[in-house]
Amino acid sequence: MRTATHNILYTAVNSWLYKDGQPSMDTSTWKNTFRIAAIVVAVLVVLLEILAFRRFFRRRKAAKAEAAETEPSKE
Repeated sequence: MRTATHNILYTAVNSWLYKDGQPSMDTSTWKNTFRIAAIVVAVLVVLLEILAFRRFFRRRKAAKAEAAETEPSKE
């Protein structure tokens, strides 16, 4: 197994692809665009979640205050 791996790697490294050193592979434009779009969508989702939680807690606080005001006193 070790010898087979060695032979495969030796063949790959000594092929034409590595003739002038490490090959340069640029990331394609669509991949960069997709990554940027995914990051923007993720940030928007996080911001919308924060907004939803803030609105929920604000409404819950208002509902508790309203319930306390309308609750009859026990005298």
